[in-house]
Amino acid sequence: MRLPWWEYDEVGHNDEAKKQIKNIFPEVTRAFDTPKPTRLIKRILNLATNSDNDDVIIDFFSGLGTTAHAVLELNLEDGGNRKFIMVQIPEPIKNEQYHTIAEIGKERIRRVIKKIKEEQVEKLNLEGTEQDSGFKVYRFERSNLKIWKNYEGDNVKELQQTFLDFQNRLIEGWTEPNLVAELQLLEGFPLDSKVEPVPGFTQNRVLCVTASHIEHRLFICLDPKIEISTVQEIRLLEEEDIFICQDAALGDREKIMLDDGCNVKTI
Repeated sequence: MRLPWWEYDEVGHNDEAKKQIKNIFPEVTRAFDTPKPTRLIKRILNLATNSDNDDVIIDFFSGLGTTAHAVLELNLEDGGNRKFIMVQIPEPIKNEQYHTIAEIGKERIRRVIKKIKEEQVEKLNLEGTEQDSGFKVYRFERSNLKIWKNYEGDNVKELQQTFLDFQNRLIEGWTEPNLVAELQLLEGFPLDSKVEPVPGFTQNRVLCVTASHIEHRLFICLDPKIEISTVQEIRLLEEEDIFICQDAALGDREKIMLDDGCNVKTI
């Protein structure tokens, strides 16, 4: 009785996958033992997804990034708009160039995207198959916002110092990209939201976060002081929009001006 498995010539095998990895990473001397064939994942995606839908493929054990590779190639072949989410712990590997399997997986995606773009340029994109081949990398980090801890002592000076330390809610060493990503998640905006500077604000850097399925917009300004001209522009935002800034960046006058405007939140 013939088992219902695909033949090697249909979906590839481990030896083919090893050669493919070696072709992508010629500088890596030691091949990985059991990489997944890209053709196998593409066959599975052909059965489980549709080029007409905006399907999202999630691989919680992404390893060398074979699933992402397969998604990119399949989109190029059938004009699909599939997206991928790859999850991988930073498992150490014995390699001088790449210290974790997550690092080599990210680099594989970068090289596959670069190769696809080069091939599209060579073809002058005459077939109209240009794809959105960008991707972002996120990793778990501690919060950029201080967590309030209840004071249980009876020393007044220590209690006062606790309040003083919490006046600035941002941790030491915070960065704008990390904090913006955290704030957009807290406000329900996905990580693939569009984040871009707003040109209308000239004295402060204001970012606008939008997502296709969320009607309101999220505006973020992380400057230490917000100028009065910026406050006047913020008042013109729609009532449903959210504006987030540092609490210390607004004076009493500016807070009163914004009170009847859009939804203002401070950190």
